[in-house]
Amino acid sequence: MVVEYLFRRGQLLPSLYLEARGYLRCVAQRGLWQVLDGMPGSVGITGKAWKEGRPVIADNVAEDADYLEAVPGVVAELCVPVIIEGRPVGALNVESLSPLPSDLLDLLVECARLLSDRLREIGDRHSTTSWQRAARASMSLSGLVSGALMFDKLLGCLREASGMDSACLVLDSPDGPKVKVAVGQLAAQLRSLSVDELEAMSSLVGDIRSCYTAGDTSGRGFVGADSLRSAGARAVAVLPLWARRQRLGTLIFAHSKPLRVSGDDIEPLEMLADSAAALLVERAQSGVKLRDGYAVLEGPTAKTRSFV
Repeated sequence: MVVEYLFRRGQLLPSLYLEARGYLRCVAQRGLWQVLDGMPGSVGITGKAWKEGRPVIADNVAEDADYLEAVPGVVAELCVPVIIEGRPVGALNVESLSPLPSDLLDLLVECARLLSDRLREIGDRHSTTSWQRAARASMSLSGLVSGALMFDKLLGCLREASGMDSACLVLDSPDGPKVKVAVGQLAAQLRSLSVDELEAMSSLVGDIRSCYTAGDTSGRGFVGADSLRSAGARAVAVLPLWARRQRLGTLIFAHSKPLRVSGDDIEPLEMLADSAAALLVERAQSGVKLRDGYAVLEGPTAKTRSFV
């Protein structure tokens, strides 16, 4: 590891940042008890090197306006960008407890070059975690506004967080559960689910938080999912939509390729399902009709008649 190599030179506090969704994220460091993370290009010597795509040297951090103090005792800082195919993708930074060695710039440039070559070979440094996807989806949900495309946007956020390629939002109505909107490669198959199939899958999560396939494509599936399985779904997850002790509907996620789903993947979705249900109630209380022909919550004190 490059930061370990630099740390062994003594008096150096190295750190490596790579860009993720518009911010620099610390992926490795040595010698620091605390880390400044989620750094935009407009902040700090590290952000400046990344944004401008050039080395930034601060021989005396006390006189440098861009310096961000994270630990006491730092005398100087040097940062070089990590560049792949002409695009800065991160920054290799060194804070020093003594004046910078004369050969340090050349050394960091060479380390950054070797690191770029390695990153180019292995591609994306890692896939996002289920909680990272859930965090992004949560922020997107909080910004949703009422409108004709609200349900599509809501489901799009949830599908992206699930890591699956398809999803549908099922809302309860006096005539039974109905697919409100479906997205993804298996959208047509999800829309064609019968009322009996929707009821069967919805009933699986009446009193529990979720039901999902475990990755064994040859194993027995749960009730209601046979047609989805025959249509090409290789992974399925079902979650209820509850708000204020009312069952509003169901979320169904499906994936067209084999996918091993675990509780660690599903728990963030359970949280998002609660947020989505609360959002539906909030929008309904604002006078939004969740489906033409059904008046839903005409005012703050009105009772729910239907969520389709």
